[in-house]
Amino acid sequence: MSKRVVVFVIMALVLSVAFTDIVSARVVEEHIWLVPAGDIDGKTLGYLKNNLPDCFPMTMNVTVDALKEIPKSAYNSSKKKYNADVILDDISNRTTVDVTNERALVVTDVELYTLDADSVSGISDVKKGISVISLKDGSGNLTLEKTLKLAVRELAHSWGLADCVNPRCIMNPTEHRRDTFCHECRIKLRHRYDKPLIKMPQIL
Repeated sequence: MSKRVVVFVIMALVLSVAFTDIVSARVVEEHIWLVPAGDIDGKTLGYLKNNLPDCFPMTMNVTVDALKEIPKSAYNSSKKKYNADVILDDISNRTTVDVTNERALVVTDVELYTLDADSVSGISDVKKGISVISLKDGSGNLTLEKTLKLAVRELAHSWGLADCVNPRCIMNPTEHRRDTFCHECRIKLRHRYDKPLIKMPQIL
């Protein structure tokens, strides 16, 4: 058998294995639980439910969960705001989230703060798989479009995605961010499902 034929056979086998690997790659459907906490109108929840799946590079199912009360212990009378971490921990204790393919997005109608920041629009916990966002930004209620962007960002944070330096990416922390993920961030979100690519052997 000639060297050229041997090389052809090896490459055919490698491509066959690679194709099988692609076909057998897991298709994971993420499940998002929208958890209203406070006086959240159905229009906002419906808008998030209908539009969130189109914002991510993976299959996603969104369900509106039952209303949860905001814990009174989260309120700071001197700040007249609610501690986002206390809300997140309280919801975590009352909600079961399988972090393998589930996330909970808590939507509140109160102004939030943390011990590190006097005002925050949202926080996320990767280990618990829970995010908390507020519909208020200090000057009033957020528009539906801004609420969706905030929800997408915090859910992405809950999957471990950090802020992005690309000004065209929704993960860019500036106010003028776009409403889609850049190519690099899309790859990072998909990486947790995809099997590593098979490297072609070098034929000397």
